[in-house]
Amino acid sequence: MKLLIYFLLSILTFKAFTQDNSQFNKFQFGINVSPDYSFKTYRSFYERPKLGYTTGLNACYQLNRRISLETGLQYSNKGCQTETIDIVLNEPDPAVPNQAKYIYNLHFIDIPLKANLYYGSGKSRFFTSIGLTTNFYINETQTNIFTYPARRERESFITDADLRKVNFSPTLSFGFDYQINAQNHIRFEPTIRFALLNVTDGASLINLPSGKLFNAGLNISYYLGGAK
Repeated sequence: MKLLIYFLLSILTFKAFTQDNSQFNKFQFGINVSPDYSFKTYRSFYERPKLGYTTGLNACYQLNRRISLETGLQYSNKGCQTETIDIVLNEPDPAVPNQAKYIYNLHFIDIPLKANLYYGSGKSRFFTSIGLTTNFYINETQTNIFTYPARRERESFITDADLRKVNFSPTLSFGFDYQINAQNHIRFEPTIRFALLNVTDGASLINLPSGKLFNAGLNISYYLGGAK
């Protein structure tokens, strides 16, 4: 948190020395999608990371050619899954699966706030970002995959998991921004997000023990607006 405050103060100080803000559009709007590798700390023995994603709308305010502030409205799918677990029976039973796998999808509405610092000039620029995302929990869905001797069954349902309603996730990224033309540009941005608080207090759930959610993915964004 101290690092974020220091970064934002540096931005405001830098802005005071900017001489020419007249040659670019200050407001930019975009969409993004990020396939994420999602996992949780304090994992159980069979627990493994799973593929999730983040997607939504963004608004960016360009303070000057080097620095911008960004926010948006995002939907994210986080969580974890188990490895495929062998079910050993004393006697074979066609009504009982041989293997089972459980996938826990945690759904959130996210509101990010971050600062971007750009390097270089021209159409291709690198940038770094630091920010904080507020995560609003929606619900948890569980998918069970059962493998029988002659078939495989998959079922999904909404659980009654009572998880933490609001969490906060610092965000770090480093990326590449390419200006397609005067009004359009695209970003490729490897991103790390890590929750500050546990998903639960550890007493409300048996199937999903307490832990902090982590996400690492490639955020791809398309923006309307940029240098004139």
